[in-house]
Amino acid sequence: MTVSTYGKEQKPQISRRFLERRAIRLLPMYWIMTALFALELLLLNHFPAWRTYGESYARLSLGFFLGSLTLVPFDHDGSTDPLVGVGWTLSYEALFYLLFAIALKLRIKPLRFLAPAMFLLLAAGRLRGPNWPSFTVLASPLLLEFLAGVVVGEATMRGFRLRNVWGLLLAGAGLAMILVPRTGFPPHRAVVWGVPAAMIVLGISSIEDSFGRFWPQWVLLLGDASYSLYLSHVLVLHAVSRAFEFWHLIPYGVERRGDEFLLALSCVAIALPVSVVLYKTVEQPVTNTLRRRLLGEDLPQAEKHQENSNPVRT
Repeated sequence: MTVSTYGKEQKPQISRRFLERRAIRLLPMYWIMTALFALELLLLNHFPAWRTYGESYARLSLGFFLGSLTLVPFDHDGSTDPLVGVGWTLSYEALFYLLFAIALKLRIKPLRFLAPAMFLLLAAGRLRGPNWPSFTVLASPLLLEFLAGVVVGEATMRGFRLRNVWGLLLAGAGLAMILVPRTGFPPHRAVVWGVPAAMIVLGISSIEDSFGRFWPQWVLLLGDASYSLYLSHVLVLHAVSRAFEFWHLIPYGVERRGDEFLLALSCVAIALPVSVVLYKTVEQPVTNTLRRRLLGEDLPQAEKHQENSNPVRT
């Protein structure tokens, strides 16, 4: 977001255009997948034998469905997750876009507004009690990971680059830190995962000028399809797990390391091409059609990869 709006703070209606483009990029595909997840729950209610072992499924209701479409966290049966389980991160993304748009509206550098605004939200989040509205869960340290992305983007646009060897070492160190085995959910994920992620992005962006042209087209295509992959991979996981259990390829519940590896490898092998097909046949046509009809513009080829980026999923 920092890269795609850099130097455009003074353009007329930049804030409105920013929100319109992000809404078109984010919401239609999310709404489509929300409908598919709702359909899955309806089918499982009629055919409970299709449920995978060990998986918990939310109780489907009209309020749950409509509430999930808004991306605003709300309590349902003790949870604030939407129908698309991974969609909880999109609530943070929507808040980030809103704050980013306010900075553009004020015609100031986003970092100058986002830094104090996010730290104020973090301070408020520290005071959060059990009776606070559910949407206040967004006042979380996870916001610092968005802020780290803005810092890296600002530094990159200002010309900051590490030497290739240092960029590779920094990205490699970040990857190694993320791969360190852990038990349970880390209490400070902004440090445990956010800092290594920022190291990877800064390291790779530093060497992009030297190595970016060598990326094969299929890798770039997977990057373009990352949003479809993000939203659809859980459905693929459910389908593959059901198939494995039905054909007795694994016992009910993944108990052995070999079963876990086989299931993970199969899900990756299926989820990647499914996401590319979904991107080519649904996401890209819908996004471009809406941009043409609502904004009077198509997605410029030069901006394609910038517009397709997503800080949470990355």
